[in-house]
Amino acid sequence: TTPGDGVEIFDLSTKTTEIANGQTNVTITYYDSLTNASTQTGALPNLYQNTTPNQQTIWINISDNTTGCNTTSSFELIVNPLPTVVAPNPMYECSNGTIMTAEFDLPLNDGFISGGNPGVTVTYYLTLADAQNEVSPLPIPYTNGTPNQQIIFVRVEDNTTGCYNTTTLELNV
Repeated sequence: TTPGDGVEIFDLSTKTTEIANGQTNVTITYYDSLTNASTQTGALPNLYQNTTPNQQTIWINISDNTTGCNTTSSFELIVNPLPTVVAPNPMYECSNGTIMTAEFDLPLNDGFISGGNPGVTVTYYLTLADAQNEVSPLPIPYTNGTPNQQIIFVRVEDNTTGCYNTTTLELNV
């Protein structure tokens, strides 16, 4: 899916144990409407992409395999929004020697990059993969490792949902 579009792929089977609540010998199936759940027609696949952006009701049918008795219920699929990220202007610092490196106070950008949102955490990384996986955040202050100019990656994470977005920051000496 496209990031930020409110549509994601969910593994519905991850809810099965919770729904069964310790019951054995039951079959749990997932549906997009109460009617389909009640009539047990048109079961959804375990890997399901929501069709209503941001929030969609999923209906379940839990059926006792011995008696054939069944009941329906529902839960919500929720796609939390990505935090707002504003691409920062390049940073400039004077060289601290002949090797064209400088010390950068990266958090000076936090308020701008986050759009002023206090409910997020802003961190900085050497690679996009590191930013996506929260591996090896850069020390603060940071001395650029590539002389003259370096591109680093910024992760902005919503403190409540854990959803994150990324951008880049250019460092110039």
